Amino acid sequence: MSYRKSENYQLGVKQAVLVEEVCRKFPRHELYSLTQQLRNSSRSIVANYVESYVRQKYYPSDFRKFLTYSQGSCDETKFWVELAREMGLLDEASFEKLMEGYRTFSIIIVRILGRT
Repeated sequence: MSYRKSENYQLGVKQAVLVEEVCRKFPRHELYSLTQQLRNSSRSIVANYVESYVRQKYYPSDFRKFLTYSQGSCDETKFWVELAREMGLLDEASFEKLMEGYRTFSIIIVRILGRT
């Protein structure tokens, strides 16, 4: 099975696209600070997940390492989402939608790590 068919990959990409849509509404003065941090961390989640996926068969320690990085990026992204809400840049509906996706992603990663 390709990583593209995995539930976490599809969810991660969906979330990264949602982050992009949300960030386009942020004020211009946040372009090189909060906006960039949020975009980078949301993309890092998926990138690290892909790296873990392609290493799982031959490099089990790398598999766990990159899954852990993916989880760390997910936690970082949740922080940036929470900060955006606290700064008044994110409405409650967008906040909940983003956080629900990242909570789901985290649960899946924890399950995978528990099996290895």
